[in-house]
Amino acid sequence: MANSNWLATPDASSALGISPITLKRRRDSHGGFLEHGKHWRFKTDNSNSPMLWEVQLIRNEFEKRSWRASRRVQAGDA
Repeated sequence: MANSNWLATPDASSALGISPITLKRRRDSHGGFLEHGKHWRFKTDNSNSPMLWEVQLIRNEFEKRSWRASRRVQAGDA
C-alpha cells in the first residue's frame, strides 16, 4: 500500500481520539466492524505480536458510520 498509515495501538488510538480498548473492541474478531488485514493486522505472523492499525481507513469507517447514524436520526428512524 503506497499511502498506508499503519500505527501501533497507542499511536493509532491517540490519532483517532479513542482509547486503545475501544479500538480493540471494534475488531471483527470481537464482534466489531474493523476487518483484519484491511483495518488492523499483527506486526508479525504471530498472534502474540503487537497490533498495527491503518488509521486513515479506520477514520473513514468511523465517519461513514457516524454519517449513517445521523441520517437515521434525522429521518426519525432512531
